[in-house]
Amino acid sequence: MSRTTFFTAADTRYEIFVLPYIVSALYHNSDARVEVCLQDVGAFRSSNERALGILREHFGEDRILLRGARWAGIPPNSVRFLETPREITEFTYIGDIDILILEAVTDIHIDRMARHGLPYSNEVRKGRLALSGLHFTRSDAYYPVRLPDGADPRRDEELLYALVTARGWGTPPPGVLRGVHGYHMSPRRAPLPAPSVRGKRALDWGLSKPKHFNAYREFMRSPVWLQLVPYFDRQYRLLLGLMDLGLAHHRPEYGPNRDHVESLLTNVDLIQGIVQNDVSRRQPPPAPRTDDADHLTHELKAMLGELRKRASDMGDALVAERERAAVAEQLAVVTERSAAHQAELAALRARASVLERENEALLGAVHGLPSMLGKAQTQLAEARARLSVVANSRKSLRGELQKRGRLLARIRSDLQAARKRAADLRRSIQTLERDRRTLRAESARTRTVLERNRRLERLLDHLNEGLVAVAASRRWRWGGALTWPHRLLSRAKPPAAPDAMLRLVSEHRQQRSPDPDESPSVDPT
Repeated sequence: MSRTTFFTAADTRYEIFVLPYIVSALYHNSDARVEVCLQDVGAFRSSNERALGILREHFGEDRILLRGARWAGIPPNSVRFLETPREITEFTYIGDIDILILEAVTDIHIDRMARHGLPYSNEVRKGRLALSGLHFTRSDAYYPVRLPDGADPRRDEELLYALVTARGWGTPPPGVLRGVHGYHMSPRRAPLPAPSVRGKRALDWGLSKPKHFNAYREFMRSPVWLQLVPYFDRQYRLLLGLMDLGLAHHRPEYGPNRDHVESLLTNVDLIQGIVQNDVSRRQPPPAPRTDDADHLTHELKAMLGELRKRASDMGDALVAERERAAVAEQLAVVTERSAAHQAELAALRARASVLERENEALLGAVHGLPSMLGKAQTQLAEARARLSVVANSRKSLRGELQKRGRLLARIRSDLQAARKRAADLRRSIQTLERDRRTLRAESARTRTVLERNRRLERLLDHLNEGLVAVAASRRWRWGGALTWPHRLLSRAKPPAAPDAMLRLVSEHRQQRSPDPDESPSVDPT
C-alpha cells in the first residue's frame, strides 16, 4: 500500500513533463503513488495512450491517476495547493512537474519533520512570507484545504504560507533548505549556472550536484525509461540533450546520449522556443538531418547568430516597452491616475519584467553556446578516433576469424578420420564379441564333460569301495556267496588306493556290532 502521494498540476504548456515526472517518481519511490491535475485529461490520454500503457505495465493501475481540476480563475502554479488528492495517503508531497525525481523522498522528510517538530517539511523564502513550492506534509495536517481571508491565489508560494500558518503550524528555523530530489529542468532556468545579472544569482538545473549523477545514469539505462523515451515530446527530448551536454561538462567520463544530443544540435526552432519560455506544442517538428560534422558546425553557428539577433531584438523591445511604461506613467499622472490607466501601467510593467527575464535567459544561453560548440566538435573528433580504432579492430578480428576457419577445417578432417577409426574399432569389437560367445559356449560344454567325468569317477570309486569291502569280508567268503569275485579280485591287481579302502572298511566294522565268526584281521590280499 502507498505511503506517500506525489501531487502536482500541469497546464497544457507543461504537459511535456508529465510522463517523465510519473516514471521518475514511481521508479525511485516504491512506497508512493502519483496524482496529476490536467486541463484536458481526455486529450492527454488519447495522445499518450501507448506511453500510459507502458507505465501501467511496470507500476500498476492503482499507482497512477490523471484527473481534472478547477482551473478557472486560478493560476496553474496555485492549483496544486488548492486541490485535494482523490486518494488520501499518510503523507503528501506537493511538487513541481518539471523536476526529474532521482531519489526516495519519504524517509528524508520524515526525519526533517522529527528534527523540527513540525508536521511538514519545507523552507521559508528569504525576506518573504512564503514557502517554497516543494511541500512535504502529513496529509491530516494540510487537508481539507481551508482558504484564509486575504489569501491571494495569484501568488502560489505566499498562498501556501497562508494555508499552513492559518492552521496554527509554525515555520522551520532559518537556514533550512527544502532539498530538490533530482534535476529541476525548468524552461526558466539554464542547465548550467549562468553569470549573475545585477547582483541576482541565476538559477540552474542542479546538474553539478554529484549525489544525483549516478542515480540518473542508472535510471536512463532502466527498461521502463528506454521504453518511454521514444514517446516523450520532442521538446522534452531537446531538454534531455541539453542536460546530457551539461552533465558531460561536469563529468568528462560521461558519454551523452546520441539521440538527445542530435535532437539538440539539429533543432533551431525548438531551441528558440525554449529560450522564449514557450514549451507549447504548436511548433511543427523539424525533419531529421544527417549527423555530419560540418553540417552540425554550420547549424550551431547559424543558431548562435539567430540567438544573438533575437537577443538584440528583445533588447530593443525591452527599451521600447520601458519607454511605453514611462509614457503611460506620465499619462496616468496627468489624468489623475484613473483606474484604467493604472491597470494598463501594471500590465506594461509586468510585460517589461517578463521581457527582462527573457533577455537575461537569452544572454545566458548565448554565452553558453560557443563552449557547447567547441565541446561538440571535440566529441565529434573523439567519435571519429573511436571509429578508426573500431575499424582496425574489425580488420584484426577478420584475420583471426580466417585463422580459426582454417583450424576448424583441419579439425573437421581429423574428426572424419576419427569417425572412420571408430567404425573399424566397432567392427573389431563385434568380431571379438562373437569369439567371446563361441569361447563361452565351448567352456560350457567343457564344464559339462568335466562334471560328467567327476560323477563317473565318484561312481567308480563307490563301486570299487563296495567290492573291496565285500572281498575283505570273511562271512561272505566262507559262505561261498562271492567266491568267484574273490578269486577274481585275488588274481587281479590291487586297487589303486588299498590303504584308503581298508580304512573305510575298518571304520565300517567299528560302527557295526562285533561278530564272533568274523576274524579280527583282514587279509589285504
